[in-house]
This record gives sequence, structure tokens and C-alpha cells, in this order.
Amino acid sequence: MGSSKKIKEDPNGGKKRSREALSSSEPPKKKPCPDRERGEEAEKALKNRKRPVSPFTGPSQKRMRCGSKAEEEKEPKPGPSKVTPPDSGATMNMKRYTGKEVIGSGSFGQVVKVWDVIKKCHIAIKTVPRGKSSWAEMLMEKEILEIAVGSPFLIHSHLSFATKKLWYFAMEFASGGDLLTHLKTSGRLPKSSVKFYAAEITSAIQFLHGKGYIHRDIKPSNILIASSGHVKLADFGLAEKKTQGILGKAGTYGYVAPEVLCGGAYNLAADWYSFGVVVFQLATGLPSSRCIPSAFPSYGLHRDTANIIKELLDDNPNTRLGLNGCIRSHPFFNGINWEDLEQLRITPLHIPGESKS
Repeated sequence: MGSSKKIKEDPNGGKKRSREALSSSEPPKKKPCPDRERGEEAEKALKNRKRPVSPFTGPSQKRMRCGSKAEEEKEPKPGPSKVTPPDSGATMNMKRYTGKEVIGSGSFGQVVKVWDVIKKCHIAIKTVPRGKSSWAEMLMEKEILEIAVGSPFLIHSHLSFATKKLWYFAMEFASGGDLLTHLKTSGRLPKSSVKFYAAEITSAIQFLHGKGYIHRDIKPSNILIASSGHVKLADFGLAEKKTQGILGKAGTYGYVAPEVLCGGAYNLAADWYSFGVVVFQLATGLPSSRCIPSAFPSYGLHRDTANIIKELLDDNPNTRLGLNGCIRSHPFFNGINWEDLEQLRITPLHIPGESKS
């Protein structure tokens, strides 16, 4: 999962309420008003109320909003670690994890493979130093990991928690590695494999968009292959819960849509542009820098493959395939039974660990 740049914009302000000064001349004493007494009691109770605990640790906080200079609200002072497991059997006792092996690292932090002695399986734990990513970004990643159970093509969470120094995300382990590594090993894929992977990624993107999220960092290194051979879209650190009027440059150069690079507002179409670059790489085995539609004839692409990539790379987000038109009906996906696909009834063409015949 490579490093990505991010600048958020959307200033947020607030006003404090003020009380009116009481008149210095006191009126004649009257019997206390019952409604006023109840109001004063309620105000005292409001001041003395206990602050709610956040999903990770420390006091609650509103989502971070950044101005033009990306000024962030201060993160709450860390308190005792608090676990918020999606399943009731999860605990944060690190002794349950053995055999740590680093499988990924970057500016964000580190990903290690461990053995869960309780669940009796390998899982991946992503650790991010506090300060490397904002409070809001970590809450967003945790939120998406929890709703991801609704799609078989999104990475699923085991539990998440925080200490005074680190954020922890325990997720399912994808033993097949990522698509970038797969491409470096195998080169360009046959059209049948490109179509299969592209269909599963399409389903994952549509699920996220249907829930009101934009991923903003779709690329081969963020698309994992599970032991079953199915894909798992991962890394939601740059995601936003917004579908249009999105501000801020985010993503990885080579995959970022032109409207994002221009610095203006954009919408969900930005994810489909990134997806178009991914399909190009799967079909050609070439780096993203070579994704130039005018050069497609020299790459030996099938007509339907070249066509869907061009429609995904449309410079106009309002006419770009994915946001505009029905991508599932494109001729490139002919032969795909989408119901069978999402019910995992289609056998993957490549199973990690199996030798090629």
C-alpha cells in the first residue's frame, strides 16, 4: 500500500454563545418561577454531564475539517486504550498474536502478518503512528472496515483499537498478495482474468459508492488477492463520506483523475478514472505512466478492452463510464453473471498457492 498525498479543504467555524448581563437594579422580590428553577437545574446537569467516549480512545471529537492551509484540529489527549471490536469475542490482548512478519511498510506505518491463537488463522495488523494520520482519517478507515462486511470484495475487519502511540487495525489476511506484485511476476493477464478481476473490483467500488463513500486511492497495490482467489479492495485511509462537491487532492500520481489534480470540486467519477488505469495495467502489464489512449493500438488490446478503458479515462467526469451509463452492461463484461459473481459462485481462474498446469 504505497504512500499518498492528501490535502483537505472545507473550513469550519463556530460561535460561542454569550449571556446577557443582568440589570444592576434588582426588581422587587417575587416567588421563584418553577420553569426557571427547572431550567437552572437542567443547565447544571448539562455542565456536569460525562463526555462520551470516542470509538478509539479519549474524549469525543467532531470530524476534522481543514482550511486552505490544511490546519487540523488538535487530536484529543490519549487516554486508556479502548477496543471497539466488530465481533464480541475480540480482545486487544496482543499476546493472542504470535509469529509477527512484516509484509508491508510505508510512510503511513506498517502491516504485519500474525497468527491469531484464538481464531486459529493468520490475520494482518496495520499499525499507524499517531500523528502520521489525522483523527478523522482513522475514524473513517475504521468505519468503512466495519461496513465492508456487506461486500465479499472489500477487506474485512477483525477489530480496531488505539494506544497512546499507535492506531491498530486487525484485518483478514490476503495470502495472494496484491495485484501490483502479481503483475510484476506474471506480466499482462489474459482477457478472461482481466474481466474477472475487473468485475469484482467494479462490484466493490459500486458497494462503497452506494454507501456514500469515495475511495480516492484505487491502484493495484491496494487490491489484494485472498486465498480463495477473489479480490479484496483495501486501504481506506483517504476515503471520504461524500459523493459530490469533494475537495482536496488525494490519491497516488498516475491514478488520480484530472479534475482532482486541477484542485476543484469533484465527485465519485474520480474513482472510476483510477479504476480505468488499473484495468489498463492488468491488460498490458505496463506502468500507469504508459496509460495513453492514443497509444492503445500499439499495445495489442482487444477492442472491447480498449473501449472500456477509454470510456473510464474520459476527461469529462460527467460523461465518464461508471458514473454515467451502466458499466455492467458494457460489452467488455459480456458473459459475466453478476449475481453469481457476488455470491462467489464463479471459480477464480487463479488460486494463490496452486501450481500452473
